Amino acid sequence: MVRAIVDALIRSIFPSGDDDLNLQTMDARDHSGQDIAAACESLPMFAERRVIRVTNAQDLKGAHLEAVAHLAADPPPSTLLILEADQLDRRLKGVTTLLASAHVRAVVIDQVQQADAEQSVARWAQQRGLQLAKDVPGWLVEAVGASLQALEQAVEKIDLFLGPAGDGQPRRVTIPVAEEIVADTRTRSVFELTDALLERNADKTLFALRSLLEHGESPVGVVNLAARQLRGVLVVQDMAARGRRDERAMAQAAGVPPFVVRKLEGAARRFRPAELRELLTALMQADHALKSSRLPDRIITERVLLAICLGPARNAG
Repeated sequence: MVRAIVDALIRSIFPSGDDDLNLQTMDARDHSGQDIAAACESLPMFAERRVIRVTNAQDLKGAHLEAVAHLAADPPPSTLLILEADQLDRRLKGVTTLLASAHVRAVVIDQVQQADAEQSVARWAQQRGLQLAKDVPGWLVEAVGASLQALEQAVEKIDLFLGPAGDGQPRRVTIPVAEEIVADTRTRSVFELTDALLERNADKTLFALRSLLEHGESPVGVVNLAARQLRGVLVVQDMAARGRRDERAMAQAAGVPPFVVRKLEGAARRFRPAELRELLTALMQADHALKSSRLPDRIITERVLLAICLGPARNAG
């Protein structure tokens, strides 16, 4: 989504295509605020406008941020400055000054939700002439994640693998087909971990954890993944207790695809509601410890996952 917005901004200045002479990309981790200000004040070459694109703008601090904020108060009319940041600390004076400028427009992109990601997958598939089975968009989001770029690449991979349609035959994509084309070792490890946790199988959980860590998954990501699964189980338990057993409604409330609801319903019989709340608290504490404790990340992660499998009391030591 960031890429699409930035591309649209650049096209608004260079409708005929990128102008290498007047389009400059700078990384805030490698350039000072003074460097950025100086680049903005440079005149365009053989053109009316120029674009300065700054990535990792969240790393601008102190005098570097002040320099950019000062520039925004009276910017050069021939320059469009694009600042890309994961997030900005609005407590900083420079950020406040920057956002208050009449010459600045802030575009905030919220985290992509499950339903939005699934709709994007369905739209891309339709554009490519693919017929996705009902559960495939949800499976792809679970397998690949909510990154729209990664999801678009997954749909493209399926399209290229299946090749052109023959004799007008539809190119139907089921979950087994998607698994064969898209799933890699990391993706399989994600599903292995979630399945093992919901089954409360300690051996399988530790095996899947090791595989995920070896493939670059962060311990914080693993803890968040586990928390998402347990929250889903708690939601399904609560809805079932109130007689609301519609699978699609459960999926929407839990923020998961419908095919995952069946797994959550099976897991709901293995966890007591009070135990789930205790485990979710333990996961929150593990997330905090991973960001602040001196204990090795792997030990913190293994402990909390074993607490899910064995029960908090049995894993207290």
